[in-house]
Order: sequence, then structure tokens, then C-alpha cells
Amino acid sequence: MHIAMHLSIKKNTMDAVKEFLVLKQFFYTAKNGVINLFAQLSARAKIGVLRMPTSLNHSKGLGKAVKRSDAKAMGKGKLLWVNSFQHLCFIFIFLLLSVFPVEAQGEYDQALKNYLLGDFRRAQTILGPLLKTEWNNFDVVMLAGHVSWKNGQMSWAIGNFEQAKRLKPQNENSYLAKTEMLLDFGKAALARAEIQQLIQKQPKNHKAWNLVARIELQEERTPQAIQAAEMAISLEPNNYVAYNILGLIYLGRKDLKKAEIAFRSAYSLAPQSSHVVNNMGVIMEKQGNREKAREFYEKALSLNSKHPTARENLKRLGSN
Repeated sequence: MHIAMHLSIKKNTMDAVKEFLVLKQFFYTAKNGVINLFAQLSARAKIGVLRMPTSLNHSKGLGKAVKRSDAKAMGKGKLLWVNSFQHLCFIFIFLLLSVFPVEAQGEYDQALKNYLLGDFRRAQTILGPLLKTEWNNFDVVMLAGHVSWKNGQMSWAIGNFEQAKRLKPQNENSYLAKTEMLLDFGKAALARAEIQQLIQKQPKNHKAWNLVARIELQEERTPQAIQAAEMAISLEPNNYVAYNILGLIYLGRKDLKKAEIAFRSAYSLAPQSSHVVNNMGVIMEKQGNREKAREFYEKALSLNSKHPTARENLKRLGSN
């Protein structure tokens, strides 16, 4: 029986990355808007329409300071367009969005676009030169790690994820990504050591316990896998990944009743997950409900036409 063993820690990696790209584009657009607005503010300040906050009069890059005498002439410090707090907000946003250079942003977006399209070689070609100037940029380094992973370059992926960990030691994503990558390369012992680092920092991180359960399942350590999955669920009751793992564990033990309960729990939480839907088809087929199994396999394919096992399961079901 072909079972979808690929368990994504995120609900849908591609959707998550797409949402991230949209967010990046929003910040890029916002940055341009703030730049234009800031130019207007500076122009108005020069002609006496806006009094700059006193504490910022000598800040670099804020245009010429407005003299106190000019402010007094404007009505004893009365602001005619925006108040000091609003101006401080504009400055904060401007500085925040200036962290990522426009040129680097464009190259990053191109690399991310190629990654989403599955052109990992092209993404790597773009990221190569970018890493020379953006080696201390967490987003760039993380994307480089994922691209190296997809290109089968384990050592390069490890190097990138390790750099991401140095840049943001408390960020879970670098630990989770590196652990999943090591699992994909069949390095379960290294994956276990990696995820334990995150658990030491964040013992209540349910995503980390999901991966522990997955590692134990892959290593056929059933009691430990069940314990880890239940720990993940106790930390996050709506954790569909852990329920899905429990279903796989009980299915492997031929406990169809418990497997169905676990898979149904996962399905109630994530009905749009192609992996969960496919596994619902598997348990239905195991129980002899072929028509219901067919419905789930077809739904899995509608959600993900490239699902690794749903098409094979459906084809097998039709031939019997």
C-alpha cells in the first residue's frame, strides 16, 4: 500500500512562500510610498509649512532643519500638516524598510520566483552573487538553504541554514528547515541532534515535537513516535500534522480503528491538505470502502495534481 509519508511541517510550503513574496512586494511598494511622502514633507519643511520635531532637527538625511524662529513664526510651534508623533512613525517605517536594498530586493524576488516555479538551478545562479553582499541577510540565506536542498547539495544547505541560525538564534525556521532537509537526505541521527537544539531553546515548540515524532516513526521507534506526537498535540490541539503522524503510526501497527480516528482528526483540521486527504483514502480502502477511498484520492489530486502517491493509489484502485 502506497502511503503519503511526506509530512510537511507547514500547512503548505509553496503557499507560505507565495504569501511571503506578496508581503515582500507590499513592503517594497510601501517603501517607495514613504520615500515620496518623505520628499513632500521635506519640501514643505523648507517652505515653512511643517516644523520638524526639535529632537530630529540635526538628524542626517532628514533635510534642512527648521529653525526655532521659523517654528515660532508659524504659530508658536503649531503643526499645520502632521504632528511630531506621526512624523516619527514615518521615519521609523522609512528606516525599517531601508534595511533591504532595492537592488537586492529585486534579485531576491527573482530567485524566489524561480524557486516557486521549480527552476532551482536558475534560483541558485541568481543567489550566488547576491550572497556575497547579503550574507548577513536572514531571508536571503534561508532561501539559499532551501534552493541548495532542492538541488541536492546537502553541505551547501547546511552551511546556509547554519548561517541563518547565527543571524537569528531564536528563530525556529532555520532549525526546522535543516532538520527536514537532513531527514530527506536520510540522516536521521543528525536530524535528531538538530531538532534537539531547538527543543532545548523552545521546549514547548509543537513544530519541533512534530519532527521528533516523524524521526522516531522513520526509525521505527513506535512508542517514542507516539509519545512525541501526543506531546505535540498537547502543546497545540489544532496540530493536524501530529494527528496525521499518529494515523500513520497506528496504520503501520494495523490498528485501523485508531488510525481512522487520528486521520479524521487531521482531516477536520486540514481538509485542504493533499497528504491528509490521501491518507483518508488509504484508511477507507483498508477498511474496504472503495468508493469513499476513490473520492478522497480524487480530491487529493484536485488539491495537488503532482501528489506523489494519490495518482498511483487511484490507478491501483481502478484496476482491481
